[in-house]
Amino acid sequence: MKEIQRKPMSFAEISAAGALNPDANGLRALVRIACYNRNDRPRWDDIVRHNHQADLFQRDPEKVALAAERQKVFIEVAPVLVEMKLLEP
Repeated sequence: MKEIQRKPMSFAEISAAGALNPDANGLRALVRIACYNRNDRPRWDDIVRHNHQADLFQRDPEKVALAAERQKVFIEVAPVLVEMKLLEP
C-alpha cells in the first residue's frame, strides 16, 4: 500500500486545476484552492470566511479585485518559486 504524504499542491497541480488562467474560472479555481477549509496551510480568510462557500466572494467587487491581484502576483512569481525549490514543479 502506498503511503500518502501530506504536502502542498505543486505548480503542475495548481495549473491543471485551471487556477493560473487569468479569467473568472481561473480566479474561482485559485480561490477554492486557497480557501479550502481542510487545507492546513494559511488560507485567504479575508476573501472567504472559514466554512463558507468559496464562490460567494464573487458577490463582493473588493474581494474579487483582491483575489485577482493575488492571482496576478502568483502567476508572476510561481516560476521563480519553483526555481528556488519553494514550490514543487
